[in-house]
Amino acid sequence: MEWHRAIQDFLVELRQSRGASENTILAYQNDLSQLAHFLNAHLGSKERWREVDGNVLNAYVQSWLVNRRYTSSTLARKIAALRTFFRWLLQRGIVNEDPSAQLRSPKVERRLPRLLDEHEVQRLFAVIAQSVSFRALRDRALLEVIYAAGLRVSEAVGLRLRDVDLVNGIVFCAGRHGRVRSVPLTSSAIAALQEYLRHRYEVASVEPEAYLFVNSRGNKLTRQSVWQTIRHYGEAAGLGSDLTPHTLRHSRAAHLLEKGFDIHRVREWLGHANLATTYLYRQFYNQVRSDALNAARHLSTTAAASLSQPITVSA
Repeated sequence: MEWHRAIQDFLVELRQSRGASENTILAYQNDLSQLAHFLNAHLGSKERWREVDGNVLNAYVQSWLVNRRYTSSTLARKIAALRTFFRWLLQRGIVNEDPSAQLRSPKVERRLPRLLDEHEVQRLFAVIAQSVSFRALRDRALLEVIYAAGLRVSEAVGLRLRDVDLVNGIVFCAGRHGRVRSVPLTSSAIAALQEYLRHRYEVASVEPEAYLFVNSRGNKLTRQSVWQTIRHYGEAAGLGSDLTPHTLRHSRAAHLLEKGFDIHRVREWLGHANLATTYLYRQFYNQVRSDALNAARHLSTTAAASLSQPITVSA
């Protein structure tokens, strides 16, 4: 299908020039392939991007996407992919104007992810600490580092031995678009790493370029295995089976803000592209504090009212 030629060129540039992750590439590929199939059915198989105007794109969104009952967040992502792609076509002179400029994106309600409080985080770590096997030591160090540094799971599995400075308690993380950030570790994470590394050297290379977190055969961990790991320990700790690595990342952001850390510093540590993302956690804790204060006031008022009532004694 000829419509795919420009799309493939766009994906190649995303990977090579913009440093997009494989997950991002796959998402764009899926979204734009849907568009290509629609255009092939309505405009024919020959690639003619200049014939794709606002009416064509509106028809695609309404008859192809909306009818598939995607959630508002998924629909918004697909429309954002169209906009990015058509801006790329415009920059290269493949189209004379951007037909996606008039597309309206659905309003997406930003819902807070599940967060653990600090006691729940410690309960999770305590469950892992019940075993001293290589796997348990690795898992404890892995989840401690994800939490302490607020890492994405892809960042955690990509860490190399050279990325950890235990003397200064810092981890260097290559985030999105190749940006490297240095994040301080907690004393608990440092201790867990030291214990794990003493055993890691028995099963894997000690070269600085070697991966930090490995399995018992010395191979790099996969993202899927980390998700399975935290789900397993979440169930064992009585925290449910819906825990994800991002739960720890989100929880760390909230805990840092609750302790009064500067929001710009927290944004830098976690690698948030937009400050609004970091503000989301501040809003959450402001709401939590407000709810707790209102509950305390209600309890105090209720208690005072009960004490003011006359006491009757049955004969």
